[in-house]
Amino acid sequence: KIDVRTDGGKYNLSFRHGYIAADEAVPGSAEILRQQAIRKLAAQSPGAVDPLLPFMDLGMPQSEQILYKAKVQPILAKGGEPESEKGKIHYSVDFAVDLKDLNLPLGPSGLRTGNLNVSLIAYDRYGNIVSRKDHLIDLNIKPDVYAIYQSTGVQLRAEIAVPNGNFWLRTGVYDRNSRKVGTMEIPLSAVKPMETAAAQ
Repeated sequence: KIDVRTDGGKYNLSFRHGYIAADEAVPGSAEILRQQAIRKLAAQSPGAVDPLLPFMDLGMPQSEQILYKAKVQPILAKGGEPESEKGKIHYSVDFAVDLKDLNLPLGPSGLRTGNLNVSLIAYDRYGNIVSRKDHLIDLNIKPDVYAIYQSTGVQLRAEIAVPNGNFWLRTGVYDRNSRKVGTMEIPLSAVKPMETAAAQ
């Protein structure tokens, strides 16, 4: 048990409410499997996923160098989906990233440019990765669109397919120019179809 005391002021505590004790010496432990999955995915997309890896473990405190909103909702699977994604629940994640937290220099062509890493990882209750999607996004924003983004945030969309069950989705955004990071984690059990949420 840990007590935290302060002299005056109002504070919000951010802390891990629990942890999974993984014995790395045991074959098949969650820690070993997770690290194997991360290394495999990093090898498939060199340079695209590495910056976010230290911040994307299940249960880590949220990073708030980059603030963003994320709307997560189930969507219908597209035709021609890979065999590995059939039978899974497909989710779309719409991001609105605070423009003030990004470094988007103005180029000679009048465009604001930058590069973002966006990562989606679904975990089970034991900390195992059950699904992952990583994107490297090149931004070339026209002046009129940049003006809109100043009030709405930079609009991005990603999708992920997750098996049916009790899982957690961790999202992350990394700005390569500023090297800032933002993360957010939600239980997918809290995600409802838009028509259900609107009726409540």
